[in-house]
Parts: sequence; C-alpha cells; structure tokens
Amino acid sequence: MNPSPKVVQWFNQFESGLNTLLALLMWVMAFSLGGVVLLRYGFGYGATWLNEVAVYCLAITALLGLSFTYQQDKQVRLDILYSKFSLKSKLIVNLVGNIIFLIPLSLFLFSYSIDYVERSWLLSEGSAEASGLPALYLIKTCLLIGPALLLLRTFIQCYQQSLLIKKVINRKKR
Repeated sequence: MNPSPKVVQWFNQFESGLNTLLALLMWVMAFSLGGVVLLRYGFGYGATWLNEVAVYCLAITALLGLSFTYQQDKQVRLDILYSKFSLKSKLIVNLVGNIIFLIPLSLFLFSYSIDYVERSWLLSEGSAEASGLPALYLIKTCLLIGPALLLLRTFIQCYQQSLLIKKVINRKKR
C-alpha cells in the first residue's frame, strides 16, 4: 500500500505545525529553568513544580521531535563513507537502514512502552514530589506517540526513497 501524495503532504504539514509547538515548548523550558535559578539563588525558594515543567518540556520535545528531525535529515550520521557515495548508493543505504534499523527500533520502543504507559494511566500517575506536577501519565503518553510518528515518517521516507531509486535507475537506462 503506497501512501498517496495527499497523505504525505498532510503528514508533512502536521509535523511542521508540531515542530512549531515544540519550538515554543523549548522557550517554556528555558524560562522555567531561568525561574528555577532565580527562585533558588535569588530568593532561597525551591520550586519543584517549575523544575518539572522544564524536564517535561524537554521530554516532550525530544520524543515528539524525532520524526521531524528525520524528515529534515538532521539526524546524526557517520559521513566518513556516506559522503563519498553516489546518489543511488545513498538512497539504497538509507532505505536498507530504515528497514533494518529504524522500523524495528520504532516498533520496539512503541511495543515496550505500551504496558508502561498503560500502568501510568491506570494509576493516574503524578510526580513523586509532593509539590510536583500532577498528570505525569499525559507526558508518558509521548513514549507511544513519538515512536508512532517516527514509524509513520520512516514509512513515508522508504516510499519516497524507493521512488527516487526507481527514477535514478530509469535515468541511467536511457
């Protein structure tokens, strides 16, 4: 089953909008950390809840930003050999890497997190700290959403890479 161009376009727009929200979360994280420092060292007051806001923002951003990072080709890559490859070789390496590594990793992370997140929801888990934030289970749900988004992005990338490989092969036949 091939994703239609409209589905791909919709997912790209969704990721772009999500990335904008995640960028705003990074600002929230920065200001909350600034607030923690100011309150602790300026007024001698420890604001556990504010520190947890920063940690939660980082967790959400890291997990939900995976697919957008991959779409933008900003992931960490060892370019020692890769940079010398032809376009066709790069596409094949990317496609094989997606199939062998990224799809199984996404599926593993998703399946491994299901029980963990479910337990958190059943317990209505909150912070371990008395003055911490409630509803930690909402944040832990990102352990499912992040890998699911990455898996969708990987399928789209595989589809697009296979089309490009076909195009490169057909161009060489001419």
